[in-house]
Amino acid sequence: MFLPVNTALARSGGAAASFEPGDPSEDLAQACAALALEKKAEDVVVLRVAELTSYADFFVIAQAPSDRQVQAIARNVTEELKRRGKAPMSVDGLEQGNWVIVDYGSVVLHVFLSSARSYYDLDGFWVDAPRIAVDEGRGQGALAAMA
Repeated sequence: MFLPVNTALARSGGAAASFEPGDPSEDLAQACAALALEKKAEDVVVLRVAELTSYADFFVIAQAPSDRQVQAIARNVTEELKRRGKAPMSVDGLEQGNWVIVDYGSVVLHVFLSSARSYYDLDGFWVDAPRIAVDEGRGQGALAAMA
């Protein structure tokens, strides 16, 4: 069974004065989180799932109170990353705006309507996955490095 190798399991603490690229998958996850927050996503979490599944290294989970906002968040992430040469492998659920899944291979973004997030409870399902602190500065640095 293939399991993706995560090369950046340990990071030193403290704030960096400038962006230093690390694990490309984690940088992409932080970029997704930063772009979601630009559109006022709520309760954004990054989960390291590399040790628990073979199809992704990170999940980014976010929510919004309306279907239009869910769609706006997902569109912002996909459009901004596409502009930087990172097109998703697939996008599902955008038309409905209840649960949008954007698959970047090593990173999967889940944007939920708030009630759908509670119902599907991915946070509970992946409770064993370590939570990675959302770092908007790192996400913005990763975006700038992609430009």
